[in-house]
Amino acid sequence: MHMGTGKQLRSLSAAGARQTAQRLGVRNWVRVLIGITVAGRQKIYASPEDMITLIAGPRVGKSTVYVIPAIADAPGAVLTTRNIRDVLDATRQLRATKGRVWAFDPQSIALEQPTW
Repeated sequence: MHMGTGKQLRSLSAAGARQTAQRLGVRNWVRVLIGITVAGRQKIYASPEDMITLIAGPRVGKSTVYVIPAIADAPGAVLTTRNIRDVLDATRQLRATKGRVWAFDPQSIALEQPTW
């Protein structure tokens, strides 16, 4: 296992991720911060083509730092599989300004009746 450096990280830079968005025709793309490199302290970002899976312990800021900002800023449809209602509560009104919001709650965690 090794960490990428230099050219290997170019596509994850803000400019590289923006180029991917332009190539894909994504308008109003907002950067999603993945993290900061250990070597060089360079910020790295996900492009609209990337998928992010975030696995971390409890109470480390997954929702607040990554999930909620990404959902709030997404230019298109969003699907989240959060199993507690914090993300739904924090993003419902923001996303409603961009379109319909549906909650699929088969386990009755969010206490949300289906509206679809």
